Amino acid sequence: MKISILMPVYNREYYIKKAIDSLIIQDFKNWELIVIDDGSTDKTAQIIKSFKDSRIKYHYQKNAGEYIATNNGFKLTKGEFITWFHSDDILPQDSLSSRYNFFQKNIDCDFIHADIVKIDESGKKTKEIKGSDLSATEIFKKYCTEYYNSLLRKNIKSWIHHLTFLIKRDFYQSVGYMDEKLIHAGDFDWFLRALQIARKIKRLNKITYYYRSHPGTKRITDAKIVNENLVVKNILKKHCGHLCIF
Repeated sequence: MKISILMPVYNREYYIKKAIDSLIIQDFKNWELIVIDDGSTDKTAQIIKSFKDSRIKYHYQKNAGEYIATNNGFKLTKGEFITWFHSDDILPQDSLSSRYNFFQKNIDCDFIHADIVKIDESGKKTKEIKGSDLSATEIFKKYCTEYYNSLLRKNIKSWIHHLTFLIKRDFYQSVGYMDEKLIHAGDFDWFLRALQIARKIKRLNKITYYYRSHPGTKRITDAKIVNENLVVKNILKKHCGHLCIF
């Protein structure tokens, strides 16, 4: 198995078919999709099970949160490379092949990343976001300084897009699991940890992911109200305090 794709899902009956359809038609065929259903109460499970493709592995768990679901999914993966795929998003038809082929030419990297397009509920393009060609160390420093300051100004810029990552399995294991105590920004915490230990990363100058923004994009676990910016600031303080910027 070449690529394992992690997909935690919760109540995505309106988008899950389009997401999986975009995976089925990929021109790269050597993949597995590990779906962890985090206690969906709508028709999500029924829709997923309607796909008769042995590469799609469906698992149900009682509602526990996205990061627990992601960690449980990783434990089931068999692929040489790992990536994530949100259940309401879409992949361009060459998303996997372009990333895999690029990685083969840059096999000394720990992970590669690419560009992303934001789309709305209907799938209409709203924004294109390019990643940075800087090194992992330089990107990490930007998050510790410029990203923190942008939070204060509410003018947030990102230099890397984790949903476009293709990650070597052993590197993923070195970074470790997502922090299950976090309700929000567990992916942000994970890739800050990854940037600190990565020896080499590289950007593929290509759009490999369509990120859908809609009213149901974010879900608050257990009805807790989360100050998202405060959570992100605390994550930055945890990882960047040695740079003496706080």
